[in-house]
Amino acid sequence: MQKEAVRLGSIPWMDSQGTFIINGIARVLVNQILRSPGIYHNRELDQRGVSACTSTVISDWGGRFKSEMDKRDRIWVRISKKRKISVIILLIAMGLSKKDILENVRYPKIFSNMFKKQKGAIESSEDATVELYKRLYSATDLDIVFSESIFKEL
Repeated sequence: MQKEAVRLGSIPWMDSQGTFIINGIARVLVNQILRSPGIYHNRELDQRGVSACTSTVISDWGGRFKSEMDKRDRIWVRISKKRKISVIILLIAMGLSKKDILENVRYPKIFSNMFKKQKGAIESSEDATVELYKRLYSATDLDIVFSESIFKEL
């Protein structure tokens, strides 16, 4: 006869290595910590193997927002793991003007270079909202009312 400690209940038991014992099996529960709301900064490799600085914003409500900065000093945004779009399009769609953006960022030189390199001038919030909708959802039929409703849900 062998003596063993049996634990019953809903609170998992942690062993000396920091793993949790659930149903007799050692498990690591890191995923639950990573999904909690907040901002997470990271350095990742892009598709070509080039190092890129990223940050992920996980909100209590709504989609995930991931910003990336590439080696050419361009800042991109992925909303809910969709296509990459320029952060300038997102900021203008949120109602900021070029002047507001350049006055309130830490490094205005990066943003002024991005404005110069941007294809097609997007001046108004409505144009930026339509462009955001077009890039996220590959839409050919562009409706400003529908794209604004999608934008508000993000």
